[in-house]
Amino acid sequence: MNWRSGSFFLTSFTFAMMLLACGGSRGPDTPFSGDPLVSAIPAVITANFCKANASGNFVGPANLITEQGSKDGNFYAIGGGCINRPIREVWAAAQSGKGLKWSDPDLLYFKRVANEQVPFEFETKYEAGPFFHREWWIMQWFQSVTVGDVANPTHIIVNYQKTSGTQYITSWKGTFELEAIAPGVTAFSMENLIAGNVDVTNAVGGVKDIFSNMTTAPANWQFLNPTPDSLAYEHE
Repeated sequence: MNWRSGSFFLTSFTFAMMLLACGGSRGPDTPFSGDPLVSAIPAVITANFCKANASGNFVGPANLITEQGSKDGNFYAIGGGCINRPIREVWAAAQSGKGLKWSDPDLLYFKRVANEQVPFEFETKYEAGPFFHREWWIMQWFQSVTVGDVANPTHIIVNYQKTSGTQYITSWKGTFELEAIAPGVTAFSMENLIAGNVDVTNAVGGVKDIFSNMTTAPANWQFLNPTPDSLAYEHE
């Protein structure tokens, strides 16, 4: 996601003047209240984003992004495709800092959060902006197996949301889903919604970032094959 292509990153002077005028730059805290599993992408069937062609090869849509625009005060993008990795390996990539990093902001930390209701909850903190005033925000990620189990999942939903930090991103939330289509092939779909000093390119960029991460980020097996140190794991 290239923040500098959207309106979140204004000129350094304009950005500084906004900070001074506002007298602070932290927005309200908006954590999830319980397991957001029910907020799967409406009317999106993940398997539709990865189908076998006449030759028997699995392919995604011609364009990764299938829908974009604005609704309910958010810019949004929906997209998906095929990932040539087993679903559990893709999920292990989603349990890492590299898997949950947006392309332009700096990742300050990634850590697992102890949660009896959602065994795989993670938290990330990001930072971006001009060197003289860096803006930060924290995001919460809930990862749930909806079909199968942890050892043999066939469908996984990941819900995420900005929970605190900069007021220049007033809301950021979404869902991405993984579905096992064939041995070594995983279908991916995602809806990304964002509001504030941003535009639709930021919504589109977020889908592209996570799809790229799920395709290329190394698998982190520490949480799926737990050790006594799993809950203390943190990647910077």
